[in-house]
Amino acid sequence: MTAPRTVLVLFGGQSSEHRISCLSGAFVIETLLAAGHFDVLKVGITRDGIWLLTDADTDQIRAESWQQLPGNRRVLATPDASVHGFYAVADDRLETVAADVVFPVLHGKFGEDGTVQGLFDLAGIPYVGCGTLASALAMDKDIAKRVFATAGITQVDYMTIRRFEYEKNPEGMRREAGQRIGYPCFVKPANAGSSIGVTKVKSADHLDRAILDALAHDAKVLVEKASAGREIEVSVLGADGEITVSVPGEILPGKEFYDYEAKYDDVGSDLLIPAPLEQNVYDKVADMARRAFCVVEGKGLCRADFFVEGNRVYLNEINTMPGFTDISMFARLFEASGISNVDLVHRLVDIAWQKG
Repeated sequence: MTAPRTVLVLFGGQSSEHRISCLSGAFVIETLLAAGHFDVLKVGITRDGIWLLTDADTDQIRAESWQQLPGNRRVLATPDASVHGFYAVADDRLETVAADVVFPVLHGKFGEDGTVQGLFDLAGIPYVGCGTLASALAMDKDIAKRVFATAGITQVDYMTIRRFEYEKNPEGMRREAGQRIGYPCFVKPANAGSSIGVTKVKSADHLDRAILDALAHDAKVLVEKASAGREIEVSVLGADGEITVSVPGEILPGKEFYDYEAKYDDVGSDLLIPAPLEQNVYDKVADMARRAFCVVEGKGLCRADFFVEGNRVYLNEINTMPGFTDISMFARLFEASGISNVDLVHRLVDIAWQKG
């Protein structure tokens, strides 16, 4: 099998994480170019869902000014496997845009949730990251928690609230949350990432506002017990049982919790890499990360997030396309594990090519 040459990086998207996807996409593009032997195509998706083939540089992508460039061309994704690529609109005709591998650096809905993965499966195009099933499972935190529970993976207590249930009986749902979960707790959308729509609730007086805020992002929300433990993350790379887990990292948030600003604007938070964990605790974390990745049929990459209370380890969630910026945990943890950014993206492209 010949090595992949042309990689199409897909960034932007329609989700609330559009900005992060642009930041991540720019970093991935720069890293692929630094490898020196990939031809990189850039396709951005606007917030309105328009796909554009662009020659934008990475500064323009980060600044989100790429959308206005006069040289942009509309791109049509097709599930037709005979095309094995995309169509670019050129005047009154369509030109085929072929790619060996697609690197969909898309976060959140319509990108990380199995939708584009299913499209590329139909088209027969290898792509970086988890497949349709794993992406859809991991995106829905409610369903993911149920799957992890069947595999015996320990998690903090939680309950799920659906919009139609809350609209019918808001007081009853809040009362149940207080009795089952208690305070403090976290309220979060079931299908969102980057801590968007997440609120830490310390008393019943603030629960309604937190639930309504989360419901603004999704039709289903989780109410989770707030762990007093340490926030530990590891990065995962591999497929088909050949899995590498990074050294651990610990988050010391500068705010109430590790929110959107702390993750992407580097506001006041500290990251300890590697995190000072006892070997037996790290072994539990690494084993649980592997099990979680395997139970959802993961491929390529994920970041696994945990709470550690003494010797007890609780899985918070896995993220199948984590933030991929220069300050994001995913790449930094592998860099501390001896895998450079260039080597990391090279391995991800190779896994996509070989396992796709």
